[in-house]
Amino acid sequence: MFAWLRPAPPPPPPEPPPAGQRLRRLEVVATRMVQEVFAGQYESLFKGQGVEFSEIREYLPGDDVRSLDWNVTARLGRPFVKRNDEERELSMVVVIDSSASMDFSSQGRSKREVAAELAAMLAFSALQNGDKVGMVRFCKDVEHVLPPRKGRRHLMRILGEVLAAPAQPDDSRLDRVLDGLNQMFKRRALVFVMSDLMCPDFSKALARAQKRHDLSLFRIVDPWEKSLPDLGRLRVRDLETGETARIDTSRADFHKAYADRQQQNWLKIKQELDAQQVDWAEFSTHEPVEKPLTRFFQQKKRRRLRRGRS
Repeated sequence: MFAWLRPAPPPPPPEPPPAGQRLRRLEVVATRMVQEVFAGQYESLFKGQGVEFSEIREYLPGDDVRSLDWNVTARLGRPFVKRNDEERELSMVVVIDSSASMDFSSQGRSKREVAAELAAMLAFSALQNGDKVGMVRFCKDVEHVLPPRKGRRHLMRILGEVLAAPAQPDDSRLDRVLDGLNQMFKRRALVFVMSDLMCPDFSKALARAQKRHDLSLFRIVDPWEKSLPDLGRLRVRDLETGETARIDTSRADFHKAYADRQQQNWLKIKQELDAQQVDWAEFSTHEPVEKPLTRFFQQKKRRRLRRGRS
């Protein structure tokens, strides 16, 4: 992702609030939104989902052989397991992209900050529901893991890690972290990936992770990543590679080529997500997250009901 370097830059923005202050503000906002906007949505969608929708599923490596359902296994000719009561207590895992492109912002709020807001709302919903929450932070590989646990202190540690972790000047490799999920988390988990998805192809790893976990992808974008305004001639620097280039944003052909390329890249990813029935949503740095997150919960619930009837 490019940073935009003007020949005569404006005065530097004010220093951001201290990390502790930002964390407390995030907690207050997320708690209020969970109570006022998302009350009951998380619970109605996820609580007890194993019994309602997946009482019996195919055996996966690492499953307890004592949970095999021998009748179904004999009838279908391949191993199936029963989901037991213990699995009703879910574990949520937020997977956070910490590549440098996540710090880009044209609107005063970075993609990293949007990811932190989303992680906070999901985590506080899980906390209120009595579920464990864990975190995986990644760039070119897994950078840091916090295993799922309960409690506000653990949750605040996760949010602090999201906000304060140093940006990594490398391409993010979502394929590696998706493959690592099955090794890090043996039991089925609710996995929410938060990234701008500026990654090499991850479709095969996505399919493997989707078989074990309840996977959702949140794409976080900045408006300038879809269509550039007319800013004249600029020198730009890639935040992850450090490479620089000069562009003329006043040219109509440049605008069209840029927008077309960005749209094509996203359509390719979107088609893969839809083909593999992975739930996804898009969030922008210039819009509040509440409406698209509410819409995501509603759509996911409808899809889950349809799949349960099929």
